[in-house]
Amino acid sequence: VYNQYMNKKTFKLLLSFVIILALVGLGDSFYLFMTEKSGSEVICGTGGCSFVLSSPYSYVLGVKLPIWGMLYYFSLLLFSFFTLLTLKKIFLQILTLISLSGFLMSLYFTYVQFYELVSLCQWCLLSALTSTLIFITTLILYSKNRKQQPNYSL
Repeated sequence: VYNQYMNKKTFKLLLSFVIILALVGLGDSFYLFMTEKSGSEVICGTGGCSFVLSSPYSYVLGVKLPIWGMLYYFSLLLFSFFTLLTLKKIFLQILTLISLSGFLMSLYFTYVQFYELVSLCQWCLLSALTSTLIFITTLILYSKNRKQQPNYSL
């Protein structure tokens, strides 16, 4: 996947950064999932976590956002490892598309917190930051490597 625009070491370093961020996001989502599952109160420095997490916006298709978050971050981990281990461009393309979807959802939910709910959740903002950094990193990886001929072989 890497080429004259990005050497192998830089490519693997950036992909490792994505993996670390995905682990942070997975931990964030897992924490929110487990606190709700156990009926515990979320630790919140912003004071709005419980309100945000119990709002109607905390569901998509009837499923709580932390579950979607765990699926999102797990898929990022999976395709990051596929890309790292195989160096196939198709996995990098899928990784970039997944990160784009997470980034767009983060923009929407950040808007909701600021303008619809007028209440902030630090865990949600951490996820938005994580998704944004993952998207920027995968975009750099993809844009620096898109000129290379794709390798779709299995």
